[in-house]
Amino acid sequence: MSQPLAHTSPNRLHALEQEIRDRCADTARSLWQIGQSLLTIRDEELWRQDGHRSFDAWLDAGRIPMSRVSGYKAMRIAEHFGGEMAARFGTEKLDAALSYLQATRRDEQPGDLLGVQIRTRGDDGQWGAVPFVQATATQIRRAAAELGTKRQHTRLPKDLQVKVAELNQALRAHRGAHAAPKVRLQRDKGGRLVLAMEAVAVEDLPAFLEALQTYLLVEGQGAGPAGARGEAGPA
Repeated sequence: MSQPLAHTSPNRLHALEQEIRDRCADTARSLWQIGQSLLTIRDEELWRQDGHRSFDAWLDAGRIPMSRVSGYKAMRIAEHFGGEMAARFGTEKLDAALSYLQATRRDEQPGDLLGVQIRTRGDDGQWGAVPFVQATATQIRRAAAELGTKRQHTRLPKDLQVKVAELNQALRAHRGAHAAPKVRLQRDKGGRLVLAMEAVAVEDLPAFLEALQTYLLVEGQGAGPAGARGEAGPA
């Protein structure tokens, strides 16, 4: 028959939690040290001593019990953080933080992480901010993924940028080499591709519409650039 839980059970739980944290810190510190060694092997090209054609080939040769993915993760942590940061936060959280900083495209450096606020979306869909110190690796990776998706939605298609550039070149040829471009490709607040047009003189409308038809409209479509929904808007 099982014994009732003693009143000291929470203390036992906390002691085991601390033991786990200590061991995780030791593991993270060891991985950081491994990363330092891997950086040395890569940067000094020591992999050549055994005749390997590249650093990746050496990693894949099974000389150490670590996959290429794990090796590069250890190297990223060793390259951007110190051993104490690795021991404090763990390699998974720090690696997620590097992905987040890359996704933000801001000026924060890895050493500034302690002051970074991670923008996260809750289960209710609302955005909020969690200090890096309190955020979990899962929250940070999710935030980085959200930023990556948002950036994809704001990206302008290369083929349409080329078409708009050709259109503006044709318009400049019509009005003179120093005439300003008449059309810009951008996205509205809803993420739709739109054409922002500057004022077009009434006398230039025939040439403007002809150039628009030539460079941006596809036969059989009503209006809008190829492969996109185009709308004229004020400059």
